[in-house]
Amino acid sequence: MINPEIKIQLISFFDSTKKLKENQIIRSSNFSGDIAEYLCQEIYGLTLCENQREIGYDAVKDGIKYQIKINNSSQKTNQGIGNPSEYNYLLLLITSESKLFNPKYDNYFITIYKIENKDLLIGDNIAKSYLFNLKPEYLITQDFQVLNIN
Repeated sequence: MINPEIKIQLISFFDSTKKLKENQIIRSSNFSGDIAEYLCQEIYGLTLCENQREIGYDAVKDGIKYQIKINNSSQKTNQGIGNPSEYNYLLLLITSESKLFNPKYDNYFITIYKIENKDLLIGDNIAKSYLFNLKPEYLITQDFQVLNIN
């Protein structure tokens, strides 16, 4: 049997998911990725790729290509970044649940890093140690207030 409290949480989750789909915030089965793309669309004024199958990037603005990634994993110590030669900027969202989250921003829910492709190290991952040397461009509070810290 499923715990009654868990049932309520699951019902709430799938009801919320349905509403987010209706509002075209969630566009696929990749919930966290869709939410990350939506947040970046709103914050940066990006146009998301309609087909969601664009090779190497997720959004564009003024001809500039953006790859959008989110990390919410309490296990992973690095993040896949795709092929930097296929985009101009990586927008990397790190939630406070992530092992990659820098504790100096512990009053916030999400940090957003904007990294130019030429500044990414060779390879298809970005490491925690590299991220901790960067300053995020935006911080998002638990109630989704967005703060530009540049």
